[in-house]
Amino acid sequence: MRVLMCDPLYYAIGWEDKKKNPHMALDDQPRFSAKLRQWGELVEIYEKCGVRAEFISSVPDLSDMVFAANAGWIHNGVFFASRMDPERRREETAHYAAWFLKRELAVRYSEDPNLRFEGQSDIMTIPEAHLYCHGPRNSENAPRELARELNLDRPVHTLRL
Repeated sequence: MRVLMCDPLYYAIGWEDKKKNPHMALDDQPRFSAKLRQWGELVEIYEKCGVRAEFISSVPDLSDMVFAANAGWIHNGVFFASRMDPERRREETAHYAAWFLKRELAVRYSEDPNLRFEGQSDIMTIPEAHLYCHGPRNSENAPRELARELNLDRPVHTLRL
């Protein structure tokens, strides 16, 4: 198993939207030493479990890149880039897409400008199906586009959050 991780060098709470994430508060910033220590511990745990971690560099002013699972979803060797809501996070996707293109993975984008999809954080694969969770930050119809773009090999069950 492999995971893609982004270092937390620039991670900070730069905006608040209590409706989309009630845990964010501008006056409650992560401590620099704690975020680096916790990230390092996670890397060590993955390594001990036999998971191969790969790394993308963080980018100033894109503090949420640390949430790499939001960047998109890989299936059958294709990276389907997310279109995040909130819009302020969408710039992250280009950095992730470039990272995958450098590694010779195909990259696909949604043609639907209204589609909201937050990558691996929205979908999970089990042996019998893909489980897609939708709610206030993502579109219920994303599985149709995923199936069309990625040749899904099993049914998608949607779950409302």
